[in-house]
Amino acid sequence: MEVSKLLESLQGSLGTTLPAVIGAVAILILGWIVAIVMRAGIRKALSLVGVDRGIRSSTGREIAVENSIASGVYYLILLLVLVAFFNALKLERVSTSLQSLVDRVSAYAPQLVTLAFALTLGSVAVAVALSFGLGGREAAGRQMEHWLSRLRGEGPRK
Repeated sequence: MEVSKLLESLQGSLGTTLPAVIGAVAILILGWIVAIVMRAGIRKALSLVGVDRGIRSSTGREIAVENSIASGVYYLILLLVLVAFFNALKLERVSTSLQSLVDRVSAYAPQLVTLAFALTLGSVAVAVALSFGLGGREAAGRQMEHWLSRLRGEGPRK
């Protein structure tokens, strides 16, 4: 008799918590994959733009800005994934201090994502400006003259 009650209780508990656990694990796995893809994509995009090369040519120092920005975005995404993981589980057994930390992090998460995106976009703009301006001053001057002559209506239109 008691075994059947235990099985019914276990089935009832699993029926309510198992979907939440599966969903939370799916969030964790998909978030990790997204973080890896974003890190690789940002690293590749910054490498194509030549952020490290632009800094090296202008300062003469070897600074790994591309990897630093990509890693920062990776860890930020992982932090957001952990927050979503804990929220999906809705664990009442999580200590209040940990839940408070998760709440505080999730409150600042949108601002952190915006800041990371703005920093990435700004670093790309600076790298392009440095590589365009310092890497090819003569070519940049010719291109600027071409643009100005087109704006004045002096040059041929293509």
